[in-house]
Amino acid sequence: MHIKLIIFLVVLNVVSSSSPFDWLKFKRHYNKHYKSAAEEAERKQIFLENVNRIRTYERLHPNATFTLGINHLTDRRIEVNPISR
Repeated sequence: MHIKLIIFLVVLNVVSSSSPFDWLKFKRHYNKHYKSAAEEAERKQIFLENVNRIRTYERLHPNATFTLGINHLTDRRIEVNPISR
């Protein structure tokens, strides 16, 4: 029961930090189309998480020497693949 509450609060925080307008604007601006409703829902969730990450960074680092922003990859997971040696 507690885990469901925690997940709900995390999702609520992510969703409240970005409006549906941002998602619609993003899709229109970058001409995004998805194969299914399930894929779109997943990409939207990733988008909202990334926008939240961007806004949090901007709040924590107002004097940063670079800026983060929404681009054509904002609906993708950020993955770091270490180089094999």
